[in-house]
Amino acid sequence: MDFVKLLLFAIGLCLPLASELHRSVSAVALKPLHGIGISLLAGAVQAALALGGIYLGSILKQGATGNAETLGIGLLVLVAIKMLIPLLAKKERPLYDISDWGTLISLLFALGINTLLGATGIGMMEETATKVAVIACVLFGGCGFFFSETGIILGRQGISIRHNTFMVASLLLFLAAIMWHVAF
Repeated sequence: MDFVKLLLFAIGLCLPLASELHRSVSAVALKPLHGIGISLLAGAVQAALALGGIYLGSILKQGATGNAETLGIGLLVLVAIKMLIPLLAKKERPLYDISDWGTLISLLFALGINTLLGATGIGMMEETATKVAVIACVLFGGCGFFFSETGIILGRQGISIRHNTFMVASLLLFLAAIMWHVAF
């Protein structure tokens, strides 16, 4: 898999971390070291889910011999639809208290479902999953750390960001990665 395509997938799937962690009711009161710990945890969860998804995709690919590429793209389209649905909803998103570890971990895994499904699709489309898994693990972990830390810093400083703008950018990057895969 092309590095640029994996980078677009990683950014597209990790960008919502910045928006969700920025909106936390406790972001203003977080100490910098606590914020870095949360960001490291977010990066580790994203990396683990990407690795697990690629591994799962490579196993599923063995069972679906001729249709693996189609099923992989289908999973990526499913993730794109799943990313689009909250944008169409008029309901206000809840605020989270990320100083509570239970809430934080459930939020990270809820956001990571897209990473798991997307990485499963990537794993189904690749011939050599080992090299892709290592690169994806580093990219998803790094993007997860970077975007969650960015969201926490912006929240701590009281800088407002538009949630829907982040989500639209995330969706567009994800769709660009799918189109890149189909075109090349």
